[in-house]
Amino acid sequence: MASERELFELLDSAGAEMKANEDAFFDLWNRSIRTNLRCSNSFRIQDHVSKYGGFRLGLHEVEQLAPTLRDFFRRRGHVEDETVWLRGYTYYECDPQMHVRRSGSTEISLWQTFCSHWKAYSELAFACEGEPWTSNVVNWIGIISYLEYVFNDLSTMLWFVYSNESRLRGSSQIALTIEACVGEIADMIASLLLFRYPASTDGFPQRIADVVLNPTISAFVDESSRISHLVPGSVRAVREGDSLPVLFAAYTTKLAAFGEGLESDRVLILSNAFGALNQGTIFQRLTSDRWQAEHANVQYSQHRADGPDLGERSGTVRVFRAGSMARMVEDYRDRCVIVVDDCIFTGKSFHEIRGVFAPGTEVVPLPLMLDTQSLRYHRRETRDPREAYRTAKVAVMRARELGDRLPAFEAFWDWSAPARTAPHDEASDFDEVMSGGDVLLRTLWSRFRQQILPSPAKECL
Repeated sequence: MASERELFELLDSAGAEMKANEDAFFDLWNRSIRTNLRCSNSFRIQDHVSKYGGFRLGLHEVEQLAPTLRDFFRRRGHVEDETVWLRGYTYYECDPQMHVRRSGSTEISLWQTFCSHWKAYSELAFACEGEPWTSNVVNWIGIISYLEYVFNDLSTMLWFVYSNESRLRGSSQIALTIEACVGEIADMIASLLLFRYPASTDGFPQRIADVVLNPTISAFVDESSRISHLVPGSVRAVREGDSLPVLFAAYTTKLAAFGEGLESDRVLILSNAFGALNQGTIFQRLTSDRWQAEHANVQYSQHRADGPDLGERSGTVRVFRAGSMARMVEDYRDRCVIVVDDCIFTGKSFHEIRGVFAPGTEVVPLPLMLDTQSLRYHRRETRDPREAYRTAKVAVMRARELGDRLPAFEAFWDWSAPARTAPHDEASDFDEVMSGGDVLLRTLWSRFRQQILPSPAKECL
């Protein structure tokens, strides 16, 4: 009979393996950056990036950025002492989770704020001479971080369209346009991560302008900013899978070597929303020299907090794709499907998505992280240790399936401390988040406390 001790031993072993994979990944990434950007042997990308997402520079390094990038991050970055987090509060602002409950922020007001952010891209057209990111690590970090803003905003926009498709005129065409723009930004991000120089970076400023000034998107933003009724949950900006180090580690340590024995070079990459929305498009571009990959967003979620069982099911698999699900299943009957998810908890989400396809289809999971902390502590007081152990064994097996390696990172959840009771004011809102299980939200609320709580300090450099 499995005991909690055996469960913890299994997860301790998985954690040690993931830490080794993380160290190996950063070693490979540092060597690549030092070689391609002519950095010193002491350069460590770990000093400039957070696994929770986003890059950071010193105040003096921001002054070394190309003028367009420097001006952008002076307005949008977040300063802590001598460090500038390039993802400032506005990166996440249009998400209800980034506001206290009594703030008065509604999804409609947050969407209007989002529309104003998007229009601001056109106020200062992106222009840069000489493409300095090909030879300078500070500008390489800067351009990637700028593209992250655009990518995340496009993801927020696409989710809004998916959620409100019955209320928007021409929603199918709008979604296709946004998806094409997502792919364009993903291609530039992949080019930068792989140092595909010089041809693949040609024309970055024009390509960026073509996205942020896209007339279909501009018209949609103008029209949607006046919408009076929204489907609840349609305005979101915080995605657990929105971390380039975590994503690039999954590519480097798991996906890069996968597929050498595939009989077909046609692959379908699915991104499970919301946490991994659009993340598969970056994998699609990272592997474009080897595969003829298509991409689609899907949605099937497992909730840690709802229902009596570990990992309560939530609805059916939804596919956001032109054409029917049946056509997609038929197209990939004898081919390979890769399911990208922000993390694997119980493995039930992957099980449900895999069940959509025919038995002859090779469907493999690509979780960016493994949720060892939820497996270790979630509902520890009431769960059956035997069930928890079986669940963990399946999760570890699924996490290892692609590439025969575990992910390099543990998921951003921690249930080791009991949650606080419901808050009564803004201060206890903060306390509740800081004692909750969502480590990503804890990190963001701690960093942006002044902006989230009443009388926020203005964010600027």
